[in-house]
Amino acid sequence: MDKFIHRENLSLFKKRLSEARDDAMRRVLLRLLAEVEARDAVLSAGVKIMNRKGVEFTLVQAEPDLWIWRFRIGESETTGKAHAKLMGLAVHRVQQRIDRELKKARDRAPGRSDVPN
Repeated sequence: MDKFIHRENLSLFKKRLSEARDDAMRRVLLRLLAEVEARDAVLSAGVKIMNRKGVEFTLVQAEPDLWIWRFRIGESETTGKAHAKLMGLAVHRVQQRIDRELKKARDRAPGRSDVPN
């Protein structure tokens, strides 16, 4: 399904780019086209792109039973690996890590009244 959506976006942006009349619209379309092409390259490389509570993360199988993952929360990028035979288990482990990092970020947020001094 992701490949279909990206293919359709690619053809739509190319069509609109050929019809664009002003430079501002061309710049926007070129940026969008570049993003879709980059995402297509990632999908064709076997990288899985997923989302957990608004945090986009990538997961790729490096070798049998070894998965490499990456996500970004704010300015902080976190990477790691998960040893798992099944992709579902690797995804679950990344999701647990994202949940922990979101909780840490929420706990560090200024102005929390429930945080002890």
